[in-house]
Amino acid sequence: DAVTVLPSGKQSRIKEIVTFDGKLDHAFASQAVTLTLTDEIDASCGDWIVKSDNLPSESTVFRANLIWMTQQELRPGDNYLLHHGSSFVKARVKEISRRINVNTLERENADALPLNGIAEVVVEVTKPLFFDPYRKNRATGRFILIDLLSNATAVAGMIIDEVKPLDLLPSRLEGFVNGHITSLDRATRQRHRGAVVLLTGPNAAVLAAAL
Repeated sequence: DAVTVLPSGKQSRIKEIVTFDGKLDHAFASQAVTLTLTDEIDASCGDWIVKSDNLPSESTVFRANLIWMTQQELRPGDNYLLHHGSSFVKARVKEISRRINVNTLERENADALPLNGIAEVVVEVTKPLFFDPYRKNRATGRFILIDLLSNATAVAGMIIDEVKPLDLLPSRLEGFVNGHITSLDRATRQRHRGAVVLLTGPNAAVLAAAL
């Protein structure tokens, strides 16, 4: 198999799969194995070895569902230590997109999250993080946030997806916030799909300006 080592991006191929009992023709999740590559590559603790045709997402901002697990309320802007896989990186909850009412399952606006509260949030980290959405890979799509003072686990989270830079632009309309809106969400709200009107002919520019 062709593999890529992250974050360096260097590529190689699997030469051998070695275990205490001998070499294997293949390996699967939950096995402890030693991989020998065809090239000399420096890979440290926390680095990823992934198939080159199935790379994870990479971003410093992602959207996630989480449950808040401490007495002090979660408020956007507070700093935490994010533990993801074997990596630790400083992080903060940039915004609480919506709180989920556990009794009605309705989504509500919220400025803070109490103990045992569940919400969809935007998380920002200080360096790029490699991950998969939780729905695709539970092992690489989950994380915890650790309180920097008490070392207590404050959050158990599941990554939804990376956040595109355009999603973070402020809205031009007062009182509205841009978010992760799919084409289906937009079509349902507007009651029609998006379309492009193409004007041709000698008066196309005049007609376009008038429209």
